Amino acid sequence: MPLVEITPKADAVMKVQSAKGNFELKNLTDFVVTTQNTDSLISLQNDEVIFAGYGVVAPEYNWNDYANINVKGKIVLVLVNDPGFGVDTSIFKGNTMTYYGRWTYKYEEAARQGAKACFIIHNTEAASYPFNVIQNSWGSSNLYLASKDASTKPLALQGWVSADAAKKIFAAAGKDTSLIVSANKNTFKAVDLGEKFSLNVKVKSVFNTSHNVIGKITGSKRPDEYIIYTAHWDHFGIGKKDEKGDSIYNGALDNASGSAGLLEIARAFSL
Repeated sequence: MPLVEITPKADAVMKVQSAKGNFELKNLTDFVVTTQNTDSLISLQNDEVIFAGYGVVAPEYNWNDYANINVKGKIVLVLVNDPGFGVDTSIFKGNTMTYYGRWTYKYEEAARQGAKACFIIHNTEAASYPFNVIQNSWGSSNLYLASKDASTKPLALQGWVSADAAKKIFAAAGKDTSLIVSANKNTFKAVDLGEKFSLNVKVKSVFNTSHNVIGKITGSKRPDEYIIYTAHWDHFGIGKKDEKGDSIYNGALDNASGSAGLLEIARAFSL
């Protein structure tokens, strides 16, 4: 598998310009940023910010947060999870997250819309994990497939902002939480916040090849159909250092349990 390890190093602060005054957001405290772009330097230079609700385009739900607005070359700010989460369970699938609610989808859709960058507003309940999970896993090196498909151009930058940082951003735009509430209606229209973000991110890219192990059990009734189960090494990866200075999550819970579980699934299917 061709992979690329990308290590972003962002400025200590992201500068925000607004009609109500300028302020700064602190890297890893107020926001976390990463990229799948291998350019050595990526910059936001007074780029406009659009609040695009949940950042969802779902025709089957009669939903389009990007309707009647052009975000090409701009920064979009979106909410995590699906429209209606915790507010109106009659839309989408209630409080059961669909793919539209995943952070991966938010970035993919923003890229399709031509946005330069996308930041997701963190909410612990909606994301199902606290902001420190993002701080620990998003601010360092990450592996991605090294795609050769030029048609799939990633965002320049993608990341998260904390709930408190989002409040600052909205307040500087003369908005409050009612704007978030309004995003749960299909009548919502994206809002230009009248703000601009500036940030420099240095990028180090290392290309390599990973070797995977695949086991196949051919079914008797539907041999041409496939069910895929996966596990991976180093599930939790690198986190905060312990009392001995070790930041690697070693041990049975991290690596062996997933692989052992996979073998037991295979054993059960083979009986």
